[in-house]
Amino acid sequence: MRIHSIEMAGFGPFLVPQRVDFDAFADDGIFLIQGRTGAGKSSILDGVVYALYNSAPRYRSGAATQLRSHHCSADDATWVQLEFSTDDCRYRVRRSPEYERPRSRGEGTTTERPTAHLWRLDGGEWIALEAGVRPVAQALDEILPLSCQQFLQVVLLAQGEFARFLVADSAERKALLGALFDTKRFETLDHLLQERVSRRRAEMERAASANATLVEALALHLRVDAPAEPDEEWLAGLHDMTAAEAAEAEATRVAARRQMEEVRTEWERLRAVLTLQERRDSLRRTLEQLEEERESVARLREVCDRAVAAQNVRPALEARARHATRLREARVELTKAEASYEELCGATVPDDLPGVRDALVGEVDAARRALEAEARLAATRSQVAEAERELVGRRAEVEAIDTELGALRQVLEREVTTSVEKASAAVHELVDELTRARRHATATEASALAEQRLIEAGESRTRASAALDELRRLSFHQYAGRLAETLVEGEACPVCGGVEHPSPAPRSGAPVQDEDVEQAERAFDEAQQAYEGAKAARAAARATEEAYAGARTVEVLSDRVEEATGVLRQAERDERERRDAADAVTNLSERRQQCAEAAAGLVVRVQALGETIDDLVQRVESARSGSDSVADRLDGLRAHLTALDAVTASRHDEARAYADHLAATEHLGEAVEQHGFTDEQECLAAARPAEEIERLVRRVRRHDEAWTVTTTGLADEALAALPDVLVDPAPLEARVREAAADHDAAAAAAGVAAQRHETTADLVRRVRTAWSRGAAERREFEVLRRLAASVHGEQPNTRRLRLESYVLAVELEQIVLAANRRLQVMSDGRYALLLDDRVATRGNNSGLGVRVLDHHTQEPRTPESLSGGEKFLASLSLALGLSEVVTNRAGGVSLDTLFIDEGFGSLDGETLDLAMHTLDSLREHGRTVGVISHVEVMRERIPAQLHVEHAPGGWSTIRALA
Repeated sequence: MRIHSIEMAGFGPFLVPQRVDFDAFADDGIFLIQGRTGAGKSSILDGVVYALYNSAPRYRSGAATQLRSHHCSADDATWVQLEFSTDDCRYRVRRSPEYERPRSRGEGTTTERPTAHLWRLDGGEWIALEAGVRPVAQALDEILPLSCQQFLQVVLLAQGEFARFLVADSAERKALLGALFDTKRFETLDHLLQERVSRRRAEMERAASANATLVEALALHLRVDAPAEPDEEWLAGLHDMTAAEAAEAEATRVAARRQMEEVRTEWERLRAVLTLQERRDSLRRTLEQLEEERESVARLREVCDRAVAAQNVRPALEARARHATRLREARVELTKAEASYEELCGATVPDDLPGVRDALVGEVDAARRALEAEARLAATRSQVAEAERELVGRRAEVEAIDTELGALRQVLEREVTTSVEKASAAVHELVDELTRARRHATATEASALAEQRLIEAGESRTRASAALDELRRLSFHQYAGRLAETLVEGEACPVCGGVEHPSPAPRSGAPVQDEDVEQAERAFDEAQQAYEGAKAARAAARATEEAYAGARTVEVLSDRVEEATGVLRQAERDERERRDAADAVTNLSERRQQCAEAAAGLVVRVQALGETIDDLVQRVESARSGSDSVADRLDGLRAHLTALDAVTASRHDEARAYADHLAATEHLGEAVEQHGFTDEQECLAAARPAEEIERLVRRVRRHDEAWTVTTTGLADEALAALPDVLVDPAPLEARVREAAADHDAAAAAAGVAAQRHETTADLVRRVRTAWSRGAAERREFEVLRRLAASVHGEQPNTRRLRLESYVLAVELEQIVLAANRRLQVMSDGRYALLLDDRVATRGNNSGLGVRVLDHHTQEPRTPESLSGGEKFLASLSLALGLSEVVTNRAGGVSLDTLFIDEGFGSLDGETLDLAMHTLDSLREHGRTVGVISHVEVMRERIPAQLHVEHAPGGWSTIRALA
């Protein structure tokens, strides 16, 4: 990721638009952002973070209100625009925070909502991707490989951020590392394991309770007392006892069933013999009855055969009758058709029907064409009338267009007093002058306030100076007294050297101490600095006032702007009216030309239609042939043709019906002879209704089938060997019922015993399964409990280190290794960072401590014991190591831009050289490093610079220095 440029306006200390081109420092590799304290050096980095993440590193809350420049007036906008590239794509993002601005209409202010826009450079053109704060944030989340927290640790090392990481305790360091490396999932895993242990413990308790319930149910089922500690021997004894009872009952049931089956078999044998005897006697009676019916059935068979033959001849009879009826109907239709023709035409039917028909068809076609000509005549006359009306309308439209064109040309010929360009330029000039006048008024008020503050500061400085002079005067007068108080008889005077002190000076007034003088001097220095600051502020206010000074006031300029705006609006209305008139003249001229051409075409069309009407009138008159109209003539010809076609069709139908009748008569004679009849009358006499024939056939068939079944049954050898006297199975039936009752009782007892054993076996199996499952679950639970305890930092975890802390400790170890490679150079081999993995008190964050090894004493020290410069070097090394590790964890993304905002002023010259050497090494592979510092010596070491300075109006500007 590389940051190319940033532009800001109304942001932080920057009022007017400022642009920083970071690509201009790519060749130098390292550049300095320098300026006085409070000028706004760090605000450049605030703008970078705000553009990317809608946040700022120095403002934890209320950033939207704090980022807007306090120098902005109500009309000034606030925005930040950043260009950066990643994955060979270049992007531009622009943001503006929420702020108050004047209403466009009316008085008061309105809230300008925050905005955000994102573009991508494609083929030299910026293509819009997203608009809106939330869509832009979502798109940047996909484009940028780092979160805001990671960005502040690996790209923008803000003031106090990485130094705080060095001296943080384990809890703070855990929170920061957790946010950077996203170890929340390990904490989640810890919680899930703890919840799972609790859930499994409750499940085991419920399973133990359920097992006890099963044991109690087993004892209740067998009506025995359950032991205090039931075991496998007790279960096996119960199972064997019920199994023996079930086996004994089953043996009794089998013996009873065997006895029952023997008696039932003998009873069923006698019943089968009796059934066969009864069947034999029934067949003999049936055969006697069938022999009595044989003669009558033979007569019925003969009648049935003759009726079936007559039934087969019946279709031929019916066909001959149908064709005879059709012949009569055809002859009647022919007579009717000939009579209709003669009545319509007034003549007999001609013999040459096809010739007469062809002549009529020709006449009908001629009349149809004449009818079409008659219809065209009416339509053509209608077209002539319509064309004449349209011609009148076109001529009227041309006259109206000529009138309208005359009015429009007068508008175009009207004299122009003021152009829109001149009126617009005048409005812009007046608006600019009005803006300057408003700022001049604001600056005048600020200048008066600065003058008042300068007077107050001068008075304060005068009072402080007088107080200091008075203290110095009193101190001078009391000096001799203080000296006299130190004289000792016999010791030399520090002034004259004498050992005698005959008249020492007395000390007058309240004593003046040196601390009083020093305090008065500090008060005077502060008053002097306040005076100089007020003086500089007054000079800046006057400079701003002079910069915006003008000849006219805000009131006058406001009136002039309103007048110029009215002139501009009138000029715009006149220009729109002339432009609309010119467009209308062009359109109307084209329309007049079209109307004139249409009128000429209509004149030609009327003439052509008149000639067509004359031709059609001649054709229609010749086609009427004495009729009132061509339509009447055509109707007569069509009626004549229809009557002729009816006669032709009737003659054809009569001839075909006669031929069909002859063929049906011949077919009938053949059918009568084929089925054994002498004539039609004999056939009709033998015929029977279909229902009667079916009834006769069924009667004969039933007799034949019964005869076959009866004779076949009597021929069975089993029936022939039977005794003539019927057997009696009744005595054995009582014995069968007694054996069945004995078997049912034994079966019921066996079922009860089997069910008792089955229930016992099921309960025993369930108890054994529950015992086995409980043992397995206890083993699994113990494994799960040990795992959860280890992850949670409890026994058997002797380090008392939670999983999340362990993962962060591994990451911190990599950070320390990367940091020591730089600290080794910057501290000239004296210091190295150590990972403090001692078990912490109350143990949840152990393994995240950092100590410093001093190779001079070989003793580890706390980071807080380092001096300011040493702490800065250690912090910088740790921050660069953290940057390296986080970069690798972010997918090995290339970070080509780095900013460091920290105090290099705490370093001596030699140490600063080592730090600069480390920063030089960061420039490898095209990386650009920006350093923020107000230290004077940094200006000499880093030639490429951005200078942030105060403008006369109090806001800041950015200037690139070669």
